[in-house]
Amino acid sequence: MLKDGSQKSISTDNDAESAGEGLANAPCGTSEVARLRQLITAEYEAAARGLTGLAQGTARHAFIDARMNRVWHYSEQLATHVGEAEATRQVCELYTETIG
Repeated sequence: MLKDGSQKSISTDNDAESAGEGLANAPCGTSEVARLRQLITAEYEAAARGLTGLAQGTARHAFIDARMNRVWHYSEQLATHVGEAEATRQVCELYTETIG
């Protein structure tokens, strides 16, 4: 609860904004594969920040779950461009690079 008595809202899957929203309209010349990789990285970074944020319990879980669901959605799109096996490899690679 904040000093004024209001509660801080927690971002969840119901929010329209994703971690990579600013990347959604990447400039021309950027390949769709590169754009999707940037979106996946942004979602992983947001999920990692969610692990150390102020939220606890189910709110934290909902936040991280929303980010991982977006990663899944972007990985499905990526698979249409590079194939399922390559998309899985790239998503794993991005996870390792971002989360560790």
